[in-house]
Amino acid sequence: MASSIHGSVTTDAARPAVPSAAPSRRSVWQRFLRTKTGPHAAGTLLAIIAASLLAPTLAPHDPLRQHLAHTLEAPGRQFLLGTDDLGRDLFSRLLYGGRVTTLVAFVSVGASVAVGVPAGILSGVVGGRVDVWLMHVANALLSFPSILLAFVIAALIGPSVTVVMLAVAVVFAPRLARFARGQTMVVREALYVEAARAFGVPLGRLMFRHILPNIAAPVLVEASLQVGYAVLVESSMSFLGAGIQPPYPSWGLMIKTGFGYLDSAPWIALIPGLAILVLALAANQLGDALRDTFDPRLRL
Repeated sequence: MASSIHGSVTTDAARPAVPSAAPSRRSVWQRFLRTKTGPHAAGTLLAIIAASLLAPTLAPHDPLRQHLAHTLEAPGRQFLLGTDDLGRDLFSRLLYGGRVTTLVAFVSVGASVAVGVPAGILSGVVGGRVDVWLMHVANALLSFPSILLAFVIAALIGPSVTVVMLAVAVVFAPRLARFARGQTMVVREALYVEAARAFGVPLGRLMFRHILPNIAAPVLVEASLQVGYAVLVESSMSFLGAGIQPPYPSWGLMIKTGFGYLDSAPWIALIPGLAILVLALAANQLGDALRDTFDPRLRL
């Protein structure tokens, strides 16, 4: 699959390099723009990230300040999205909570890519006992439900932003390792990889110069899909009390706060819940668009 994504390979054994028929960046960008959901999903993600980064400028109130005379106030002119049970402005908390959620999602998935992908490539290239042991570790971690594994890690170390990122990274690293291994098993049979081996190319160069560039597209698609799942895992951890701790804002924690007021003040839980839904859907739609972009059938 990965070798077909990057085009046909050279048949000259004296040139063990990346296939020359790889699509140009411009053609890839044009195909991405032609997808149904790609531009909208990318725009939504960029808007959420920008709003989160600009939270100190956009937030009309301190997200931790309590306006006790305005508790459970409905959305209005003074408080755009209303207030919670302590009178804290939900719009400000939503912006600052987005910083936490997006930070955890992207950093944890990035860390899982940095650890899982090289491990998967190594497993697929070397094979033998290395492959067996690495896959045993990956399968052992994957045998636990994602939320449960992340919850246990956070409970053992202690809840904090760093621990949440670590827990989410541990959840997704074995998934990406297995995915990268599967892609590597296909690419390693390509002529340019066999030629590189015949010329005695070192293992590290073989992995990162000849194999990684040719599985980068499907890995990017998979990582984009995992971002949406990471958002759900982080929010679930905060909702269950193993993630971000009060009074600091987190979308999952905001849902937990509003859960007891669904009858009298439903906006407290519904607004952050909608934000989580939009972010997760945008990440998944971006992954689908990238998959369609790199799908070799679209080049016919």
